[in-house]
Amino acid sequence: MRSSPYKSHTDKLTDFQGANFEGAILKQAIYDENTRFPEGFNPIKAGAYLIAPRASLQNANLSNLDLTNADLAEANLQGADLSRAILNNVKFIGADLSNANLREAKGLGNFCGANLSNANLNQADLYGANLTGAILEGASLLGAKLINANLTDVNLTNAKLHGANLNGANLTGAIMPDGTTYKQAEKG
Repeated sequence: MRSSPYKSHTDKLTDFQGANFEGAILKQAIYDENTRFPEGFNPIKAGAYLIAPRASLQNANLSNLDLTNADLAEANLQGADLSRAILNNVKFIGADLSNANLREAKGLGNFCGANLSNANLNQADLYGANLTGAILEGASLLGAKLINANLTDVNLTNAKLHGANLNGANLTGAIMPDGTTYKQAEKG
């Protein structure tokens, strides 16, 4: 698994200002807003991905990355490959993950209000994840683990849930694959 600067705030190497990056290829490397590169160096042109709120990461290959603690709120991740990524404490609040591949991704991420329409979440392990108000219309969640996940007010219209484990999940107000709205059973 490729390393990431998100394991802790103390183990990040973020100041490259004195380094020589002439001709460097940083294909699939990630950096955040605190990373400092030499003057005139463009990390995006070198193939690196900015991991930050509102980042533009359409079709980015972030597979197998440990993105623990990353803030990708309102980021554009349309068609991005996050397969087998570690998503512990990642903030995807309001992010666009439509048509993204999260197959076998793992972690307790925050997907509140995220657009996951037509996304591939097959075999994803999102135990306890917060998906409140997320759009999962047409998403594939075959064999996904959503144990104790918060799925309040999610839109699952036409989603594929065969084999998904929803034990303990909160589905209050969720629009189910058949278009009906889930109502929590009253305790009596």
